[in-house]
Amino acid sequence: LVECGVIESLRLVEVGTTSAVVAFDNPNAGGSVEYYVSSRADGSDTLSLGTVVGDTITLTALAPDTQYYLCARPKCDGDIESPFTIVGITTQCMPIEVVHGTPYIEDFDAYLSATALDNCWTESHIKGSNSWLTNVVDVAFTDAMPHSGTNYMSLSGRGGANTNSVTRQFSLAAQTYYRVSFSARQSGLTAAYISILGGEPNATSALVRKEVLKADYQKISAEFFAPTEGVYELGFIGEISGSSWNMIVDDFTVEALVVGTPVGFEVKDVTENSVSLAWSGNSANYQVQVLSADIVVADVNATQTQTTVAGLQPSTTYTAR
Repeated sequence: LVECGVIESLRLVEVGTTSAVVAFDNPNAGGSVEYYVSSRADGSDTLSLGTVVGDTITLTALAPDTQYYLCARPKCDGDIESPFTIVGITTQCMPIEVVHGTPYIEDFDAYLSATALDNCWTESHIKGSNSWLTNVVDVAFTDAMPHSGTNYMSLSGRGGANTNSVTRQFSLAAQTYYRVSFSARQSGLTAAYISILGGEPNATSALVRKEVLKADYQKISAEFFAPTEGVYELGFIGEISGSSWNMIVDDFTVEALVVGTPVGFEVKDVTENSVSLAWSGNSANYQVQVLSADIVVADVNATQTQTTVAGLQPSTTYTAR
């Protein structure tokens, strides 16, 4: 073996749910590096150990959402020992599987007050430095309270405008619509906005953007379509000015819609005697009804996600379903 040194720049390259890759600058080019995995920051216990030649260490068989510490040093000649260099590793959470009849609901009640979201959520500071925190609001927000349970998440505008997103990963079924929803409100008079985010990991976009009012909680919801089975990210992004002070969110929910359930049902065109309707869905057949004063006046079977209902009366109010 060549002369010993100290491991420099021990750094994470990739972290998954059950594995991690760590790179480093090996002071002994071509020499061996010994390492062990600990559950303690000071490396005082050993969960596993090994030896590598090169400048990367690949760890496997780790537990999801768990804090580890990798301790590494060059393997020296004889009785010479170099000090260990330590780097912390937190494995990713397993994506949450959302199935029909069992919605995912995060009411934030498991968090202590004044704490940030856990490692399973990814938070991005787009503007400003304030984080989403549990039950933290400006003193002027005297009527701040949870929508349900004991906790809510709050984004502060104190110190200036803040735009901050949080997302987490979900395992979704192919060709299925999911409804993402939560309740939100704010404490200021200046416009504040919140969007629901959805998409592939690290590539989300806004499904809907709504103004959050200074009033009671309002329900914010949007539908997300998963074209193929896999992992997707869902969440929300808040936009708050310095004068809005606080925006709060509670009861974040993701639920799978019944296969074929139409979403985005809307009127596309209206004439004196007809109405054109459209929606999204993945069923082969739909039943569309038009009612007047709760009486069905038209009952149509549609094989596509649009239809036109004719034979209606001019200047008459109808309801479609």
